Amino acid sequence: MILQFINTKHVIFGLTLWGSIAITQPAFSYQQGSSDTGIFDKLLNNRLYLKSITAEMIDETSLTEESLLNPQALKQFYENNQGALQWNQTQIDVPVQDKLQSLHALLEQSWTHGLNPENYHTSRLKQLINEPNPSIKDKIELELLMSDGIAQYGSDMSGKREASGPHIGDDNILRQAQTPLSILTSLSYTKDPAGLLKQLEPRGDFYTALRTELVKLSSNQNNYDYLLPLKFNRNLFEPGMQSNDVVGLRKIMGTSLPPGTAERKYDTNLEAAVKAYQEHHNLLADGVIGPKTLSMLNRSNKDKMEQIIANMERVRGMDRDLSDRYILVNIPSQMLWAVDGGKVQHMMPVVVGLPHRQTRIFKTEVTGVRLNPTWTVPLKLKMEDMLPKLRQDATAMEQKDIHLWSGYGRNAEKLDPQSINWNTMSWREMNTIRMVQSPGEHNALGRFRVLMQNKHDIYLHDTNHKELFAREDRTLSSGCIRLSQPDVVADFVLSSKRDWSKAKTTNILEEGEMTDISIDRPFPVYIVYQTIWQNEKGELVYGPDVYKKDQKLLRSMAQHQAYKLPERQLNELADISEDQIPTAIR
Repeated sequence: MILQFINTKHVIFGLTLWGSIAITQPAFSYQQGSSDTGIFDKLLNNRLYLKSITAEMIDETSLTEESLLNPQALKQFYENNQGALQWNQTQIDVPVQDKLQSLHALLEQSWTHGLNPENYHTSRLKQLINEPNPSIKDKIELELLMSDGIAQYGSDMSGKREASGPHIGDDNILRQAQTPLSILTSLSYTKDPAGLLKQLEPRGDFYTALRTELVKLSSNQNNYDYLLPLKFNRNLFEPGMQSNDVVGLRKIMGTSLPPGTAERKYDTNLEAAVKAYQEHHNLLADGVIGPKTLSMLNRSNKDKMEQIIANMERVRGMDRDLSDRYILVNIPSQMLWAVDGGKVQHMMPVVVGLPHRQTRIFKTEVTGVRLNPTWTVPLKLKMEDMLPKLRQDATAMEQKDIHLWSGYGRNAEKLDPQSINWNTMSWREMNTIRMVQSPGEHNALGRFRVLMQNKHDIYLHDTNHKELFAREDRTLSSGCIRLSQPDVVADFVLSSKRDWSKAKTTNILEEGEMTDISIDRPFPVYIVYQTIWQNEKGELVYGPDVYKKDQKLLRSMAQHQAYKLPERQLNELADISEDQIPTAIR
């Protein structure tokens, strides 16, 4: 079975459903406040609501710019609104309890999105909201902390957070977060601020499945942490072998012990369960417990929750405006999907970059197909791969039908590799030499290359090493993406071109000349990094972190205290029952 990002209706990550409704500012301008105005002076001087409040009273709240997340945004917001209170009615001693409770509940549930509720003042807000006889200073503190908390929450939910660091992807695939000031401004014009904030959540089955799984894991359902780590004391543990760890493995797999079978023996029932487990997790389903299968089995509940949080962070930070027609490649799963009309037309295994020559995360446009491509060797490969071979044998490139050129077009001059001193070759000198491989079956790009301009020189292309697609780990290229079915991808790209046919493609291939075929309507290609995806049944698949990007992202988020795992014994949020799971994720 080929694992995929689709369920019965949609391409996953919610790819056809990533979109959310943006909170936008009303179409009028504000008068900028003076930078030296004391913070919240406008709020204190509001003659309609706060006639009796003095500057000393707000000082007693102990709120300072250091204790707030967005002091300048709050200052500007209240100055723009002449100090009008947002979370109380026309008299300061009459709180809008329903509005406050719904907003606080939203902030408290932020952990279900992989966020940290304490970043939104939830503990202090709970005390202030439930205070039976709040003082004036309590009400002022409540007002400011609520504004500060929801402004930060809305910004965090709407796009890439600063805490994500540089690890999500390139700028052209990122969704920039809305500013706290724009969030506050829009919320001040609605009767249902909590409802408006919910519209910032990513939509789609994938994000919902991640959130639901995080809630379930928090209650320790099916938790086998006490059995871990399994060791088996050998590199490869095969059916028929015996180990004390088999007892724990059988519990994790949920299989029974066949009559007359030794408890420590790796029996056929257990083998079938392990094969199903391997297939589900995109591993080679051979029943042999090797390093990759063992590593997957030894993930604790905490490991799984953090992997979910990293993937939710990426979904929130990615551009959600997807085309109706596109190609998507997910690097960790090493799979490609071609989508048209919101439905998957083709899916296939691909080869992606080695960990030290990573395929980049980006978005660009497909503009056509090149048949019988030549291959111009990139500078880094010339220096790292080709130069050592040329130093041993100056004719090494000719054996691969790679020719050396200086200049371009009519002024191009073919170079004799034996006339060049390769031992003293520098990066600058090598950059003046073009190494070009002629078209043909021997060509590294095969017979097909998808035209998709990008600064990384990464392409979708054919390959003359078809045997690589049978491997479990296909992180094998120098960064480009090799296609297991390049002709299918070429047909998909050219299918929208008028008066084009497979026969024309075949004729050009047989002629052997490099030919570019442009399409009338370019469409997007997305290269993404999600270490969890959904299979065709809608089940979550925990995949490998092939480039260790989860580790980097989680490390950056932890430094910013940007997420918090609920602790079952210490945090009541972990005890949410099925009935209490937020409606949006049930």
